[in-house]
Amino acid sequence: MKVFDFDSTIYKGESPVDFAFYMIRHNRKIVRYVPTILITLAGYKMHLVKKEKLEALSNEFVENLLDDPESLSESVRQFWQSHAHKLNKD
Repeated sequence: MKVFDFDSTIYKGESPVDFAFYMIRHNRKIVRYVPTILITLAGYKMHLVKKEKLEALSNEFVENLLDDPESLSESVRQFWQSHAHKLNKD
């Protein structure tokens, strides 16, 4: 299921952007992707890069850098544990 939160009523901020920064901090294999990720994120925040391009880049580095689906699941679980405070409680 895909959920879109255009007005930040569910999550305070941009969860894909936060997840990208989380992965940069917690997965050393991503270091070589950091320049591309940061340029794309900056372009996205300035409305120069469409969300589809950001998603495509995210999918590419996840597919290339994670050895197995279990590590992705664990990374996602840990991300949400550390970012649950940004979920709207109402």
